[in-house]
Amino acid sequence: MQRKLAHKSGVSRSMIEKIVQGQRRPGIDNSAALSAATNGWVSIQELLFPDGLPVGASMTPNHRKKKDLVAELKAELQQSG
Repeated sequence: MQRKLAHKSGVSRSMIEKIVQGQRRPGIDNSAALSAATNGWVSIQELLFPDGLPVGASMTPNHRKKKDLVAELKAELQQSG
């Protein structure tokens, strides 16, 4: 199974073993490759955050415009600093 997944994803078998054993976490590129190789059965989010997302974090955009987000972040930094 790991050999097939390694071939399909381009991620080495040794890296896949370490991920499965909890010794390593894959980076973004390997997470995307593994998710694609499993047709989304294993999500990028599961690979990057096996214990769940940090409180308040989101993997989906909330449809704000980039300008609005930058302005909000600047205002927040000014208030806290």
